[in-house]
Amino acid sequence: MYHCSVLINSFKHTAQSVQITVKSGIVTPRLTKHPPWERFLTGDRIILKCEVGKTPGSINYFWNINGQGDITGSESYIIEAAALNYTGVYKCKINTTTSTLHTAYSNTIRLSITDPIEMRLVNGTETCSGRLELNYNNTWGSVCGAGWDMLDAKVACQQLGCGVAKSAPQGGHFGAAPGLFWLDDVACKGTEANLFQCRANAWGKHNCTSAEAASVICSGQYYVEGLIRLCLSVVLLVLAVILIATQLKINHRSKRSNLGNIRVN
Repeated sequence: MYHCSVLINSFKHTAQSVQITVKSGIVTPRLTKHPPWERFLTGDRIILKCEVGKTPGSINYFWNINGQGDITGSESYIIEAAALNYTGVYKCKINTTTSTLHTAYSNTIRLSITDPIEMRLVNGTETCSGRLELNYNNTWGSVCGAGWDMLDAKVACQQLGCGVAKSAPQGGHFGAAPGLFWLDDVACKGTEANLFQCRANAWGKHNCTSAEAASVICSGQYYVEGLIRLCLSVVLLVLAVILIATQLKINHRSKRSNLGNIRVN
């Protein structure tokens, strides 16, 4: 409660009392995932972190999974080996205690976890080129070519064991997709270990036509091995030349030695 007083002509005048309430800033947690992949495979290690800035008082952490009530926990929710039943929507809640109790929920994160997924190339001119297909839920489907680029193709070629990406054709380059699409709006950074770690729409969510299937043309599965073989061949050739030159030098010295012995005799 605050009062304002003013002295005028030796008379003290007091203004109306005013009550001022200072409300502390509301702290809202931010939920993050590590690694920041869009999809996970069974067996992956996942860490969810409930990040909170500096706040006075103590903090109690709670976790909510698929809206099934709050579970007491800590700042991190760690999944050591992901299983299919870990798929769901996660969020964290904090209680901060100062003079009053403050509660706040974080943003939500959806974890999508699947078994390892087969990937193949069809209609290509060789083993490491063709239209990309994925086997999800025991059904083969295509990848939409909208936004498909060399970074996406790089990850796909690497996952297929087909060396490096040479081209990322779109528009049904290797024929129209005969069935459904499993992935759309794929956006890889190029550092992912497989295509399912890249940012993309949810499984089966797309707006593609059969003529928009994504394809790849890779260097070939023996590209790296071929470079190694080439380097080894060059090394062996150099060693062979050195060996031959050394042998010729030895033979030359031996002949000179023999001629010297003949002259002496």
